[in-house]
Amino acid sequence: MTYLRATMPTLMTLGNLFCGFLSVWYAVKPDDSGYIAAAWLIMAAAVFDALDGMIARLIKAQSQFGVELDSLADVCSFGMAPAILLHQYYQLPGHLGLALAFLFFACGALRLARFNTQLKGFDKAEFKGLPIPAAAGTIASLVIFDSKAFGGDANVISLFAPLTVLTALLMVSKVRYDTMTGLAWNSEGSKIRPVIAFGVVAAMGVWSNEAFLIVAAVYVGVGLARALVRVIHHPETKIDEAVSTEDSGSH
Repeated sequence: MTYLRATMPTLMTLGNLFCGFLSVWYAVKPDDSGYIAAAWLIMAAAVFDALDGMIARLIKAQSQFGVELDSLADVCSFGMAPAILLHQYYQLPGHLGLALAFLFFACGALRLARFNTQLKGFDKAEFKGLPIPAAAGTIASLVIFDSKAFGGDANVISLFAPLTVLTALLMVSKVRYDTMTGLAWNSEGSKIRPVIAFGVVAAMGVWSNEAFLIVAAVYVGVGLARALVRVIHHPETKIDEAVSTEDSGSH
């Protein structure tokens, strides 16, 4: 029983990896319905990614092995899977779609590498740069919204190019974003709050196709807005200093 309890975070991470693997498989299918399945599998991978961290914190099973395995799963589920989905869904002429997809994939890999090299401890209040699951979720939620609301409208698809560039650059930026732990205010009695918040967002997503896209847009926008406010209120502060911090709590 103790062994099963200790391996629960690893099983969640493997669930994340499996969803990423399946997402790639569906994205390259000749049937257009594969795009929707691929997008939902990226969202499912995010569920497993959130659960492995929550469970590891709750049972105090955090380890360096878990960090490394999680990063390998993330580069598949939130780097390669959305990149391939982007390339297949874009259907842009020439190599433009390929270049944009690789930009997203490369920035995601760089973001994970930077996180691992700067990691000190396991519970952080902030991330430096847009977390790769949030970037992948933004892309997946737009695919889900477009396919359901507009049936793959070309005008909506045209938004993918600037959005891809924005999310890719934000991943390697120094803009600060809150973690689930940070949103829980790090108090002992508030460990359940991220679980409740996560459940509410998941329920909203099942109820409405727009919910995930709205949540993603708000999360991405809040980080950018806070960085802009810091620059405006403290014009003498360099941009790097306004959007980042060098302590161990920011990745």
